[in-house]
Amino acid sequence: MFPEVTTPYRPQHNGMVERKNKTIMDMVRSMLKDKKSPKYFWGEAVSTTSFILNRSSTRSFPEITLEEA
Repeated sequence: MFPEVTTPYRPQHNGMVERKNKTIMDMVRSMLKDKKSPKYFWGEAVSTTSFILNRSSTRSFPEITLEEA
């Protein structure tokens, strides 16, 4: 069993990355539209979204806090 190899610099071949990119862009659009922010805040919204997603849990930790995990 060999791992599946993808073509370099072709994100279309990596579904997990594509899904994460879509999630980030959906959150950015949502933030900008909800607060009626101008488009030049796009980069700041991407940074904020990445910050939030990197600190969000993807699974349940019933006995410990997220920081301990």
